[in-house]
Amino acid sequence: MSCCGQKRLALVNGVAPARASTRGGGAAYQASFLVGANRLRDGGRPSSDIVLRYLGVGLFSSRGARSGRLYSCDGTGATLDVDPSDVEGLLRTRLFAR
Repeated sequence: MSCCGQKRLALVNGVAPARASTRGGGAAYQASFLVGANRLRDGGRPSSDIVLRYLGVGLFSSRGARSGRLYSCDGTGATLDVDPSDVEGLLRTRLFAR
């Protein structure tokens, strides 16, 4: 049975389909997929990311409206590496500063 057929059958039976293994294997492949064409800085973030500082109190978690990236931090003063397309939206919340 083809891959698509297995997934369809799993959905009908209420069973989670098995995942195919990644090409080239593991974390290196996944990291290159997440980063895309951007080169990594020494800290492991894409070179195009912008650092914002959290001004709020308590935990923060949100998904970037444009990039779809998940951002979370654990308290006042924490820094986030933010995709440039999400910067303006996060700054508008008044919970972040450059």
